[in-house]
Formats: sequence, C-alpha cells, structure tokens
Amino acid sequence: MKSESIRLHAAMNPPYIVLITGPIASGKTSTARALAQRRRDTGQTAAALDLDDFVEMVAGSDWTMVRRERWQLASGAAAASIGELFENGVNWVFLAGPFFSARMRALVINAVRFAADVRLVVLDVDIEETIRRAALDGDRVLTKDPAFIRKIYATIVWDELPADAIRIAAADLDETAVTIAIERALSL
Repeated sequence: MKSESIRLHAAMNPPYIVLITGPIASGKTSTARALAQRRRDTGQTAAALDLDDFVEMVAGSDWTMVRRERWQLASGAAAASIGELFENGVNWVFLAGPFFSARMRALVINAVRFAADVRLVVLDVDIEETIRRAALDGDRVLTKDPAFIRKIYATIVWDELPADAIRIAAADLDETAVTIAIERALSL
C-alpha cells in the first residue's frame, strides 16, 4: 500500500536532483540547504546533501588521504541515499559537491536507481574570493590553506560544464540572492 502511494506521488511530482558545484568556499552546502528549505516552505518535499559528508564517512577527515576509490564509494553512498529519499516521497534533492567533470557527475547520477530530472548549478567564484571566504570559515582546516585552494582551483575544468548548466556569479550576491537566482533559473 505504501509503495503504491509513493509511486503515485512520484508520478504526479517527478523527482529532481540539483547538483550544486563550485570552488571551495563558494557556498555549495549553504545554497543546497537554502534551496531545500525554500522547497519545503512551499509544501514540497526536499532534502539537502553534501558529498563531502559522504567522503568523510568513508575516508575520514584527513582529506590528503582521500583517493579516487573513496570518492567512488562516497558517490555510490550519496546515490543510494538519493534513491531512498525518492522512494520515500522526497521530490527534490539538492546535492553539493565537486561536479565540474562529467565523470564526477556520472559517479552519482548513474548510480541513482530512480529516474529523475537532473540539473547542474555552478557557483562562479574567482580564486581570490574563494581564498577570502575560506579564511573566514573557522571550521575549515586543509581547505583554508591558500596553497591548497589554488591547487584545487587549478584542476577545475570549466570547459567540461554542459551547455545547459546554470551558472550563477555567486561572488556578487548574498546567499538569499543566489538562492532566488537559482530558483528563477530552475523555473521554480
């Protein structure tokens, strides 16, 4: 009975996955949380997830030790969580993470066992703003180091972003303005 009502709910309210990416300290997690809350405020079901949390669950907190297979495991765990959320009636999942490459996006999307409309949101923040924001975040350790940030920023392949990616100049906007800009771009 419950599974039938969930299937009916999903048919009437198709699920969405919104991948939110950007450089370190660009506001990915805050944006995912704000978007999920705004969906809930309108009576929809939504969840915000952060791929970094899954990486830490499977690899620990020493990010210098994280290897490709740990990212793959974390991506699979995130996908399983997304599938579970969809199976239980959640319509929107906002997932923050490093989704610049097609490979990173595919690690999650291809493992989700539920058909969903997938959108990619890119928070554009230049390197100097990234370093400034990271320095202000007291919870950061390794990702606060300007040399580490520059190294990671240099690996971003902006040209691999799909043409339909929603790009938001996040450095010029506060969190509320970023959230509203994304909602408009997603036609919410």
